[in-house]
Amino acid sequence: MSDKLTEQQQAELQKVQSFYLSMIGDLKNEVADLADKKAVQAALNIQNQQTIKNLSEQLKEMEQKLIEEKAKNAGPVPKNEVDPE
Repeated sequence: MSDKLTEQQQAELQKVQSFYLSMIGDLKNEVADLADKKAVQAALNIQNQQTIKNLSEQLKEMEQKLIEEKAKNAGPVPKNEVDPE
């Protein structure tokens, strides 16, 4: 038997090679797309963490202002209303 491929075998081989090259290209594109999505997700997570930190700081400031306002508006406690326990 000869080592040379027939024309039909060469055509089949070219089809198979073309198919696999196409699949490899598609997979490379999919990996690149997933890497982009992962990078976007990481950036969004960082942004969300910063937003949470900022909101937490704002909440603490508002709670402190509320405490100060309550203390300012409370005034002195009348002596006859103090429980002598």
